[in-house]
Amino acid sequence: MAQLLVVENESVTLNLLSTLLKGDAHEVASASSAEEALVILEKQSFDLMLSDIRMSPMDGMQLLQISREKHPDMPVIMLTAFGSVSTAVDALKLGAFDYLTKPFKIDELLRTVKRALEYTTTSKENVEVKAQLNVKYGVENIIAASPAMKRVCDMIRRVGPTDATVLITGEVGTAKEQIARAIHASSSRKNKSFIVMRCEGMDEADLDVELFGCAKDALPGIDQAQAGALESVEDGTLMIESVHALPPALQTKLLKMLQSREAKRRGSETAYPVKARLITTTDLPLGQLVGKGDFLEDLHLRLRVISIDLPALRMRQEDIPELVQHWCQQQAAGGGIIPRVSAEALDLLTGYDWPGNDQEFESVLAQVLLTAGLGETILPDHLPPALGQALPKKTVGIGSKDGLERAASLKAFLREKEREYLQQVLKTAGGDQAVAAEKLHITVEALQRKLTEAS
Repeated sequence: MAQLLVVENESVTLNLLSTLLKGDAHEVASASSAEEALVILEKQSFDLMLSDIRMSPMDGMQLLQISREKHPDMPVIMLTAFGSVSTAVDALKLGAFDYLTKPFKIDELLRTVKRALEYTTTSKENVEVKAQLNVKYGVENIIAASPAMKRVCDMIRRVGPTDATVLITGEVGTAKEQIARAIHASSSRKNKSFIVMRCEGMDEADLDVELFGCAKDALPGIDQAQAGALESVEDGTLMIESVHALPPALQTKLLKMLQSREAKRRGSETAYPVKARLITTTDLPLGQLVGKGDFLEDLHLRLRVISIDLPALRMRQEDIPELVQHWCQQQAAGGGIIPRVSAEALDLLTGYDWPGNDQEFESVLAQVLLTAGLGETILPDHLPPALGQALPKKTVGIGSKDGLERAASLKAFLREKEREYLQQVLKTAGGDQAVAAEKLHITVEALQRKLTEAS
């Protein structure tokens, strides 16, 4: 429920506006003059103000100026009986969100109020996101004890300050969005917007509108022009998740945008400039999709100007103890006691192969921390049964000398098992690396690197 302030010197109009807005589930305060409105604003903050322009002795334009100085985050909708372009332009220049001409239509009033409130919410979220990007999503906050993740962090530091298009690949659940946010936080755009657009599960028309925007009346139910993500993000960063799910027509449209840095809303012939940086992610091998004719080769080349391949969690066991510690500290962030993890439980967490990668790890740790309780020691019994099969029942603490030796042997064991598995898959694929990579859901380049590292 939003808090609204209505300022109108005509009592009939003031009562009508208050009634309509209260009926739309808002709390409404009213003032019959600009002076009265300023007194109210001194005592209470509001999500939105609607103000008439023609009032005396202080008019609405003066009220707008003062309110914008004292309450810069509060959007203001101006009401005018004259509808002159010059008055409206002057109000917008002074910072008004929009204006309505009296007599106004009820649906137009409610729609404008809704847009103004959504604008406020979005602005607040952007401020929060920017703070998170600078603190939570900085590259220095990525857990990177393993050589593989250290390489990823080094890549982020090198490509972040550039405007290069980045393609992030990796299995499902490998925290691709976190890497994209870290790239954004490492760039000169870090104080600009970061928008995530997800492609899977949407039909072509909806994807077109969400990505490129839509002209008025271009689709049923679209009674006003809509900006898409490419336009809304302005000169920030747009992450397109699961880019492999883009239909062919939208692949072509995206390619044209990358070539010209311009795009058109659905149903419009007028192009708008695109200033955003583009980061795309996929868990499918785009190179193989290109070979099958399911993805445009030129688009693939444009997207992978810089390519970052994220390793699966099972390939970086060295990160797991630090990840566990991080989650325990997060659990105690509100002032509680940091949970302790027994050596036996840590062995099981480290030895498990995590088929769901970081996403599964976070889910399991959240459940484990709830089960164990604040300040308690996490024991093997607190872990899901599947993790109990990760290592032999008789385990050795990873913190001990024997544990360190066991951890080292575990890494060697896992590398050997991965090498055997890669060779087995390659054999079943008749030695065809492209076919083998498709079966493994990784790129050919990643397969070649893994084969080299395992040899």
